[in-house]
Amino acid sequence: AYHFSIKHDVPIIPFFITTKDSEYSDDAGFPILEYYIHIQKPIYKENNLTRKDNIKLMKKKNFEVWQQIYEDFYKIPLEYNCNLDLLPDYVKECLLKRENQNE
Repeated sequence: AYHFSIKHDVPIIPFFITTKDSEYSDDAGFPILEYYIHIQKPIYKENNLTRKDNIKLMKKKNFEVWQQIYEDFYKIPLEYNCNLDLLPDYVKECLLKRENQNE
């Protein structure tokens, strides 16, 4: 998506889906989920950056938007319970930035 966004000079539109239990239950007694679609401001390429650097920056900005939506909606920090070395660099950068803000 980022490659085509840059190639065709169109923005990335961040969106994120969250869910919560509704007040209704299904026939098995499980709560029926409500879905919320969060559509955010477009992310544009930076004309002074290379294609590779733009992709990296746009992914980072998109992740930051997703992280903010998640934390605002669920009222908990986004945490990864896996080997952090497996995560992309832009995710690690965002997580480290948040840790430094909380110190």
